[in-house]
Amino acid sequence: MKKIVDIKTGQKKVVFQTYELNGALECPECKRKLKDYDIELLNKQDKITCTKCGAKLKK
Repeated sequence: MKKIVDIKTGQKKVVFQTYELNGALECPECKRKLKDYDIELLNKQDKITCTKCGAKLKK
């Protein structure tokens, strides 16, 4: 997660990083271990978001 300032409006925005897991069982940003439910969702969908930090996780 990065906080940046939008040049046009001058407001702060939050941008979430996208990570490829490649078989890892934890979030690379916050080190939260993925639960069985998260892994099932990841197998059904190509990407999910981490519930702790909001990072986008790809299969």
